[in-house]
Amino acid sequence: DRLIENCTKRQLTKSSAQSQSNFAELLKKLTIYKQHLETLVSLSLQSSDDIDKELWIDLVQEYDLSLAQPEKISTLVQKVCILGLPIMYINSFLHLSNSTQHHIMTVKSIVQQSLQSLLDKESGDDLSNEIEKILMSVSTHEKKEQDKCLVTSSDVLEVLKPVCSSTKHSNLNKTLLHLLNKYLSLSQEDFTLLLLYQTRSILSSNFTNVELSTEDISTPESQSKLFFSLLERSASMKQLQSLTTLLQTWPNSSISLSECWSQLIIVTAGNSHVNSGKKAITIRAGLRNFDSKVDDEIFNILLKSDKMSALQLALISPNQGLLSHMRKMIGQMSQEEVAAIIDSTTIEIILHQKHLPKLINTPIYSLVCSHLRNLPSDDLNDELLSRLLCCSERELKDHLCLSSLSRRLNETAIELEDAGLTIEAGSLLLLVQESHPLVKTVNNAFQIVKKQFK
Repeated sequence: DRLIENCTKRQLTKSSAQSQSNFAELLKKLTIYKQHLETLVSLSLQSSDDIDKELWIDLVQEYDLSLAQPEKISTLVQKVCILGLPIMYINSFLHLSNSTQHHIMTVKSIVQQSLQSLLDKESGDDLSNEIEKILMSVSTHEKKEQDKCLVTSSDVLEVLKPVCSSTKHSNLNKTLLHLLNKYLSLSQEDFTLLLLYQTRSILSSNFTNVELSTEDISTPESQSKLFFSLLERSASMKQLQSLTTLLQTWPNSSISLSECWSQLIIVTAGNSHVNSGKKAITIRAGLRNFDSKVDDEIFNILLKSDKMSALQLALISPNQGLLSHMRKMIGQMSQEEVAAIIDSTTIEIILHQKHLPKLINTPIYSLVCSHLRNLPSDDLNDELLSRLLCCSERELKDHLCLSSLSRRLNETAIELEDAGLTIEAGSLLLLVQESHPLVKTVNNAFQIVKKQFK
């Protein structure tokens, strides 16, 4: 305050034009610094249960370093938006910074810019988590403020509507309509129109001469009719992949969709493409409450052309008869023949589904033990495993404990001991100890080893 007062007095005294200009510039900067400090104090005092304190401190520090410069404030509030924090925090930063250095940013413009910045990323990026956070914040704000909204569903749709008719973000297309319908106030007309845009976008690259209207996708019955007409003309894996994406995009509220999934997997499994079996199991891995009779049909198809995929289906399916059939078949195969139908992905399925105790007396068991000597390499079918575990591919490493050899060993040994296979559990730990002397598991796990020598 004293500096500002002195600069004001000096500016009023008779002095050269250059001197007055310097004092004017200094006075302007000092005024900005003072206002910035005042707003900083105001922000520091804000606290809420809906935001982590350490995160809030980091954001306030970032605001402090910005000196309320519009470009830096824009970056900061977009970060707040993408983190999914309540809209009130975006408004606070904008309001306080505007009192220091004038800008024309609004909550609406920031939310739209944040969404657009996500959409401008590489097409392979999975944006659904970040976009869901923004949609959730907007939805909560709309419900709370009602007639005093700073940003609305319509504002969000302005940015996201074009995405529904775009082929750039294939990962996002699978979930976007679901997210929009979940968080925003979509009219039935808007919902049907967006669904039509997405359906056209998905089919455009692999299906020619397909004319679609809202009547083709407006009801579960019409969707099912359209799907089966497309399935009949699908000869390539690319076309079958498009139909997979289509079913993932359509609302999963129709009973008829279960029949669509069943027939899609059957047709995919029977396709002549070299990876058809692998693709069929990848689709099947993500489906719950699947008809076990359909699994029988798929299994019989795969058994003729792709025994590895047939084994994976037997491990995934709740139909225990399939695994029993595979065990008998494997019992008649040589070690080399068994090794040819077992890969790292298959072993991870065995471990996750807790089937190892059932495979003790098969050649598969020694392959699993060998696999457990080291952490898996990068040749896993991440898409299949992430669908099976209901997680994203980025979360897969944690779900499979791929960064902790000791934890994987401990869990497997405990599984064997719980099944009454104490000697096998101890042998497994000893086997790995020979290869990795420094591997440590919990005390209870090592006690298993001691029981062998009692």
